Amino acid sequence: MNMIPESIHGQAKKYKKLFESFTVNPNHLTYQDKDFYAVFYRRFNTDTAFAIFSPQDNIQNEEHQVALEQIVILLNNWASIKNKGSLRNNIDMTAFYKTRHFLDNVLKSAVLSQAEEAAYTTCSITINKAIFLQSELNTLMEEYKRFVDMKEADGSKFTVKEIEYIQDILAELDYIQYNQLKSDYDTIDSFQDVKDSISQNEAVNKMAEPDHKKYIEEFARNKDKLKKDLESITYFDDQSTFTKTEHMKAVKNRFVEKQRKELETLKKDLRHPDI
Repeated sequence: MNMIPESIHGQAKKYKKLFESFTVNPNHLTYQDKDFYAVFYRRFNTDTAFAIFSPQDNIQNEEHQVALEQIVILLNNWASIKNKGSLRNNIDMTAFYKTRHFLDNVLKSAVLSQAEEAAYTTCSITINKAIFLQSELNTLMEEYKRFVDMKEADGSKFTVKEIEYIQDILAELDYIQYNQLKSDYDTIDSFQDVKDSISQNEAVNKMAEPDHKKYIEEFARNKDKLKKDLESITYFDDQSTFTKTEHMKAVKNRFVEKQRKELETLKKDLRHPDI
């Protein structure tokens, strides 16, 4: 349970301007036995400024610099994990399981041309990969939720090392999302071939239930949208060749560097401290 020190509210009020309100984010940094909180000011539903305060005295400039950088990373990554992970955690995978059953059944029982067999095999590999990656995402988010619950019970204070852990979670989520999209995009044409096979191969058509046809049609469309989504999270020319470790390291470094550059812009709205 988090109890924001009254002194933080007192300091925040000193820097509040006319018609402004403020909120104190409970997630805060503990660094060298000192705590640092972010306060956000608003006027008429418009963000106006923010500030970093500590309940302790005699804060050095270097400590303020570290606090500002780490709190920005913490809050940005916190929001990104919610957007990337929480929305996709434990999604309904019925379409994938039913499609996998159909594809495997066709490969096992139907008479197929060489081209058909290649398409069904490619799609089967993609579906299995999607199921595996979703399982990895669910496990990761369960681990993260346990961490969040533990930190909330501990007063929502985070060390630099724990903020690095949050960055690792976000980097792994990025790896999973990238590979999900890449796999889906790369096999759209194969799913279109399977869709054509269902309509042209009488034996396969008899094996395909209405749900199978519906799901395969879904997997075979939105190529342009998938391409756009994939491009939005492709940061390096050779990204598709990265191992999981390489991807996470590269993406983590990119995120940190991007946020450090944005700090200079953010400082224009920083009301306290004067750094």
